[in-house]
Parts: sequence; structure tokens; C-alpha cells
Amino acid sequence: MKPAMNAPAVNVSVRELLSSGQLRLDRAGVEGARREARLLLAAAMERPWGDLVGREERSVMADEAARFEGFVARRAAREPVSRILGRREFWSLDFGLSAATLDPRADSEALIEAVLEEVP
Repeated sequence: MKPAMNAPAVNVSVRELLSSGQLRLDRAGVEGARREARLLLAAAMERPWGDLVGREERSVMADEAARFEGFVARRAAREPVSRILGRREFWSLDFGLSAATLDPRADSEALIEAVLEEVP
């Protein structure tokens, strides 16, 4: 859901949100805090993460900033990014996640590769 065209921009930039999100995740001991803050902000803004590169002075809409703050709080509490975003890539496919589903893991991909090597 995209923000309304007339939604007010918060007086905060992408750069400021990324910095504050990274700091909060660093303090929570989250590995790769900068990368995860960027992923969470892109999701909160409903944009590919690459859209944020080189556009860090851009103002952020109020609803996007609030959604990002919620995402960061959840990640700082150690909730996996895939659960926060409600999706996970597995075997080059994007799967939706919910409380009723298991979160595919990288070691499961290795298991599939090993099985496929044995199956003619």
C-alpha cells in the first residue's frame, strides 16, 4: 500500500533514519545493523533497497517513518527480518510467511542440493 500523495513528509531524511536505525540495532547486538536498517527502511517505504542508494537526503513520509520505527523495534527485540517483512527467499523463490508457517533456512537449501545430486 503506497502512502497517499498528500501524506505529510516527516522532517527527517533517509540518512537520519538509517543512522538512528543502525545505532539502535548495533546497541541491540544485531550483526549487519547497517544492512538490516536499509532493508527495513526500504520495506517501510515499499521500495527496493537499491532505491535508497544515493537518495539519502530524501524526506520520508510520516507513515513510512513510523512503520520503520516499528520494524527496528521488532528487530532490536531479535525478531528475524523475514518475520518482520512477512516473506523469505528460498531456492530463488519468494515465499510469504505467517505465524502458521516455518521460516525456510539456508541449511535447508543445502539439504535440497544434496538430495538433488543423488536423485537422477
